Amino acid sequence: MTGTNSLGAPPKDSKEEHLDRLQEDVEHSLKLLAEHLATIPAKRTLGEAQKVADEIINIGDDVLKFVEVLTAMHPTAQIVLGALAVFVRVYKLHSGNDIGIVVVHKHMLDAVTCIRILREIEGPDDELFKLLQVTLEEMASTIKAFGTYVDAYHAYWQRPYKLLLAHHNHEKLKHLLETFEEHRAALQRMLDVRIAKRTHSQLESLSAAMAGIKVNTERILAHVAKLERNEHPEATDFISKHGADEIAKDDGLLATLGALLNEKITQTMKETLRRDFSELLDAHSRHFDMKVEHAESTLLVAIDSCQSRLSRQMSKGHHELIDNSEIKSIWEDNHWQSSVKCSVFVEALHVYYDARFRKHYQENSMLHQDAWTVDIFARATYHSAIGDMVDQDGSDLISASEMNWFSAACPEGWSAAQWFALYYRRIEEFTIDKDIEDGIRGHTHAGNGKSDDWQTLHDIMESLGYLLYVQDIDDLSEAKVPYELRVLQEKYREREIKAITDRLEKLDYHLKNDSDVAAVAGSRRPELHVMCLFYVLAQRLHDAIKSSLHAHLVGWHPHISDLRQIEDIAQSCLVAFFAFQARMQELMRGWRSQGRNIDLQIDRYADGLFRNVRHEGPRCRNAAETLCRVLFHETPSRYRKLIDVMIRSSQAQQLNDLVVQVAALSETVERLKQLLSDQHERGSKRTELLDNDRDPKHTYIGDGHTQAGGYKRKLDKAAVQAVPALVRLGESPH
Repeated sequence: MTGTNSLGAPPKDSKEEHLDRLQEDVEHSLKLLAEHLATIPAKRTLGEAQKVADEIINIGDDVLKFVEVLTAMHPTAQIVLGALAVFVRVYKLHSGNDIGIVVVHKHMLDAVTCIRILREIEGPDDELFKLLQVTLEEMASTIKAFGTYVDAYHAYWQRPYKLLLAHHNHEKLKHLLETFEEHRAALQRMLDVRIAKRTHSQLESLSAAMAGIKVNTERILAHVAKLERNEHPEATDFISKHGADEIAKDDGLLATLGALLNEKITQTMKETLRRDFSELLDAHSRHFDMKVEHAESTLLVAIDSCQSRLSRQMSKGHHELIDNSEIKSIWEDNHWQSSVKCSVFVEALHVYYDARFRKHYQENSMLHQDAWTVDIFARATYHSAIGDMVDQDGSDLISASEMNWFSAACPEGWSAAQWFALYYRRIEEFTIDKDIEDGIRGHTHAGNGKSDDWQTLHDIMESLGYLLYVQDIDDLSEAKVPYELRVLQEKYREREIKAITDRLEKLDYHLKNDSDVAAVAGSRRPELHVMCLFYVLAQRLHDAIKSSLHAHLVGWHPHISDLRQIEDIAQSCLVAFFAFQARMQELMRGWRSQGRNIDLQIDRYADGLFRNVRHEGPRCRNAAETLCRVLFHETPSRYRKLIDVMIRSSQAQQLNDLVVQVAALSETVERLKQLLSDQHERGSKRTELLDNDRDPKHTYIGDGHTQAGGYKRKLDKAAVQAVPALVRLGESPH
């Protein structure tokens, strides 16, 4: 009997058929991509052409899947798989697509797809085997070079960079296109030798398609270059007149170009533009290597074990998806499927470790070294904080993959119980030291010099203060914490600071985009590391400011290196802040889709560490916009949407606060109405009794009764008027 078995796994004899289907899918996807790109020459503006590129997402996933399956059958392809997997991973870290890069990306995938020649190679003794190995090694090297270039291109995203480096970028893209075409042609020649007759017609049609794509590529790049010139005609004419290299060397010409583009020319930008382009790429390659190391450590391990783990899951149960042996036992004992609710999981931790440590005591007559963790797992108040550290998407569910990611981050030598217990409450050890905070705030007013440089420093400090110290967290220094946990917290603090400091040094303490933040944090969850990141950056900033302030006190201007360092750190703080805000918006979208109260979720998330994200929104937004003007002259488009979201979030928070106030006022009014109603009823009864007795005080009580009724009518009217008035106030943008 053919087809899939009862467990859904394909029979062994269908591997080649499965690969055939994947190959057909890849060729179909690449054909659609070529047709999509072919529409660009008809676009009239750069914005219209850019929309075509923005619609192209995950273009490498199908090819990567094909190469994964091919590598499982032909391990020789492993070198290409490793390079491609890392490239796809790092490529996705960047928020936008550039048309030229997408075109080269397409050529790269065309070349990679041709490694299907491996299906025709009979083994190491084949006469083409060594030649194929050399070609695959060269292709892997070119893929890495392309990845380095893409990362550098996105790092230097401001318009002065784009225009002044345009000729270098064009030459680099052209070189990459030609190199990938050489790799594709070499593999194609091998296919021509070995291809079977049954696919000869397919080969001819594919070769014709490749020739057509090459022609279209030249048209696309030429048209995009024309649209880019039309986008900034005055700046383009200015560059044509004076020359890009000459402008880069001259401060006055750079200032004029900045004015034409409405961009701030920073000291960092000047020094970058004056470096040789090849040196710039070489220097950036070291930065890219750090991202590659992080991607390889997480991605390739997952690729190697994916298929075997999936087969174990299908044959034995979902617990086989779990890497950690202790968590695997918990998963199996509770018969969980692919995910489990956070609170249920933490309670299961309590049950498991309580039984395990009791048994240890009975057998050894001494407490287990991690016995103190049971008390933490037993308290429901800590369950959400622990669950948040594992739950990556904020769904309140822990999946097997999320659990594996969390377990993989466990420091060497730590037990799983210790790793979970560490997060029972927010980690407050990364708050900025008071002497550093006071020093930075003090320097804000100390450097009131008359020069533009000192005004820049003053504006940077004034804005950064609100970003770095917005977290008004409680002082938990007097809280009772087990000694063992204090030791772990200190070890974690030292480890985290060292890791982030080492990564920041590799990037020269200059974060340019979200991918840099992810690389330095070692995670796509900046909220887990942003406090430590700010802590390290604040220390570095404090030292740089002290140096500049000393120069100012003795009558000098800030040293250029100090000014550049402060600008770089300020941009790093801004980029980290926006990465954190984007992550919080992502979590809020998830919570909103689940119908949760956003304010309550933020208030309790990570034990309340970020509870002021919305309450302090207006102040942070203003500070971020000011810092953008100092560094970039205006808020860049890549941050504009996030700023707008912060504005809407702030308005929503204000409206929510007003609704709460209205509800509280309405409740107060209702209580007053009830009190007056009771008073009115008692007055009526007393009046009736006095009337019966013909008491002379009847008139006085009657007047009081009438007066109470008047107050009640006024309160009724006030309550009716207060609610719509406050709601209208909440709808105001101010």
